[in-house]
Amino acid sequence: MISKRLLISLCTVALIVTGTGVCLAASNVLEIKCVDQNGAPINKVEVSIQGIGSGDEKDKKTNKEGLAVFNKLDDDMYRVWARVKGFAPTYHEFLSLSGGATESITLSLEPGDSTQKLYFEDPALMQEATLLLEEGIQAMDAGQMEVSEQKIKESLAIQPSNPLAHHNLAILYVQSNKWDLAKASLEEELVMLEAAIAFQKNDAGGLIQQRTLAEDLLKSLPMRKVAVEADKAMKTQQYDVALVKLNEMLSYDSSNHRIFFYRSMAFSQLDRMDEAIQDIDKAIELEPGEDAYKSFKTSLEEQVATGERDRAKNAVLALQELNKEGKYEETLAKFDGVEAMATDDLQGPLWAAKANAHLALEQYPEAFVALEKLWAADKKPVDQGFFGVGQQLAKRGKQKEARSAYEKTLEANPDFAEAHYELGMIYFYDDEDKVSARESLEKYVEVGEDEAHLSNAKSVLAVMDK
Repeated sequence: MISKRLLISLCTVALIVTGTGVCLAASNVLEIKCVDQNGAPINKVEVSIQGIGSGDEKDKKTNKEGLAVFNKLDDDMYRVWARVKGFAPTYHEFLSLSGGATESITLSLEPGDSTQKLYFEDPALMQEATLLLEEGIQAMDAGQMEVSEQKIKESLAIQPSNPLAHHNLAILYVQSNKWDLAKASLEEELVMLEAAIAFQKNDAGGLIQQRTLAEDLLKSLPMRKVAVEADKAMKTQQYDVALVKLNEMLSYDSSNHRIFFYRSMAFSQLDRMDEAIQDIDKAIELEPGEDAYKSFKTSLEEQVATGERDRAKNAVLALQELNKEGKYEETLAKFDGVEAMATDDLQGPLWAAKANAHLALEQYPEAFVALEKLWAADKKPVDQGFFGVGQQLAKRGKQKEARSAYEKTLEANPDFAEAHYELGMIYFYDDEDKVSARESLEKYVEVGEDEAHLSNAKSVLAVMDK
């Protein structure tokens, strides 16, 4: 938060104070040249200088070359002003002379009223400038930025050398996102403050503090500007732009936990979850007591888990779709990759897809393995599945494979009566294994319910008894 009220009225007082004691020997020279708006020298301009420390004033008129030269000036800080009929008065403040220096300045006069008073010549003008500045600050507090800017500028028109007015104008421009104007106002303020500090060498603590505030604000302008741009990009969902701006902010302040937090948000919106979690971890590291960061990390982890489940579910559905399209080999080729991401709740449909692909390709041993995985994953009997496979194989004349399917049926459910019947028939007619056939058919006679199958089973057993 930028403070709008810097209690630095002492600064203004310091700049106009008089009678505080002159400095050392009178050995400095000040040359003043007065020109018009076109740069032509002006003759007979009344030029006045005042030692701000001593309060002493000296007056001279310019010659034909527009020059007025003041010799043997004491070490001091000087204010210079000039007026001549037909031109508005002008001035230059806070010119420091010391150690036998020779300084030259040029004053440019604009057409106007020569009787116009300057702020340091009329206490009422000073009071008006102060009142206008106060009104400008109040308007800024109320959010009336246009009114505030007008009032502060009017104050500066009267007293351009007031650093407090420049500072508040800079704050107004910062709040209005007018960065170049804010920079110019702060630079003006610092010029004024440097002059005041040089003058108040032995009692400049408050001025130095204000200079630090102004310098810090000036240094912060680039980051403030980028922060506003980043905020706008986030609000308008331009997350790629926001990332660029947030990265730029980190180049100014690499330990700001808030920047990492907002960059984590931007990454999450772009589905760059690894980077989002990395940034929120950094924010928590920098500010471990911030509960909002911890909550956001929890939500990110939930999003990651949900996203992974969704991707895995879609991948299993894609395998099923490949089977529907008859692309069984493609199903099997993609199976391992899908298995690596499939959660427990997807193991059943995953292995069902693989089993169906193997069955369609008549890869029965692999199909049986997949069906066993399906059985284990679903934790449900799959005896009907194995039995159905056996029936299909038997219709195709693949009795050996059908026998394996019926045996798997009984592994899943030893009491599956029809599997005993089918196995007994295969053992008797195809394998000529009467021992196994008798065992299966006797079991069926014990538990079976189908009248026709019961009759057949008993007939076969009777044949084997002869």
